[in-house]
Amino acid sequence: MFVLMLSMAYEYTTKEAKYVDIRKVKELKFHKDRNTNGRAQAPGPQMRPQKVDYQPDVITCKSESVFGRSPRWQCKASEAGVDITEYTIECEGRDGDSDNFVLEGSCSILYDAVFSDNKKYQKYTESPKYQKYDSYFSNYRNFFDNGVYRRNKNLSPINVNDISVLVFEKDEKTESKKGEFYPQMMAKSGNQFEPDQIVCRNLGSDGQMPVWKCRAHLDYPLQFN
Repeated sequence: MFVLMLSMAYEYTTKEAKYVDIRKVKELKFHKDRNTNGRAQAPGPQMRPQKVDYQPDVITCKSESVFGRSPRWQCKASEAGVDITEYTIECEGRDGDSDNFVLEGSCSILYDAVFSDNKKYQKYTESPKYQKYDSYFSNYRNFFDNGVYRRNKNLSPINVNDISVLVFEKDEKTESKKGEFYPQMMAKSGNQFEPDQIVCRNLGSDGQMPVWKCRAHLDYPLQFN
């Protein structure tokens, strides 16, 4: 379900469907036990929990700003004592995944959660799976703010297989204890395209290294190879 705050200039309608510019959407709401709309893709759940199988009644995401061509969201659960973590929002684009014009009602949220009220959420916090995630996330959030790297040279490395989301930003450098700094984005030779931001989600391991799915919101179709 969309909560839209935009003008008709940011809408695109066909006979079959209505598309909106995701950059102009101020707020999104995701509801438990509701499905997305789908045209090119099959409808699916609006909420897609990952490591922690928790679903509040509603998750509300507000667009804090538009970084380059993609919104940066701040997401909260409708229930107190819980933080929504490592979230990404996926929508069906009119001309592919990178299109900013998305099918109305097609967005879903992939996320995890940590709980500050252990008594209220005891059925989640007592599970070994959650305790493992909570321990990992306590370290992860010292490095990252929902995928955006925090610069702190006094921390120990974390296992790349445990990272759910990574964000790479144009004109930003990597960190290094060896003093070897590189651009976060390094295009292949001959590549003429450089987005302002690339978001990569960990799909799981191939047995040795994580497999990543990367997306960028652009004004034109683009695939990463």
